[in-house]
Amino acid sequence: MEIKKGEYVRTCFGEIGECIDKTSECCVIKYNKIETELIFKENIKEVVKHSFNIIDLIEIKDIVEIQNVSDKLCFKVEIFDEKTLMDLKLGLEDNEIKLLSIVTKEQMKSVEYKIKE
Repeated sequence: MEIKKGEYVRTCFGEIGECIDKTSECCVIKYNKIETELIFKENIKEVVKHSFNIIDLIEIKDIVEIQNVSDKLCFKVEIFDEKTLMDLKLGLEDNEIKLLSIVTKEQMKSVEYKIKE
């Protein structure tokens, strides 16, 4: 399926952003980082998922920050199985929770520090 301008994309490196322009070979992606906005031209082959609904890009082992709509409490949740992912999607669709941020499993892997025994 063809990537469309305005869709959210997930790259093979675990980066999630928004496609703001596209050619047959490249996708210009806007990444919203904590303190800045970055724009890069990426090879279209590096995009592994795309959707107008950012929820569709969340995978098992990603970490999401959500806010409970009723009491405004925020939580970080690891998506550790299909049930957790489905519960997240249902909570978002029912407007019980609000998605604040996503850290992909690839991003987590790139910054982890391994403890040697």
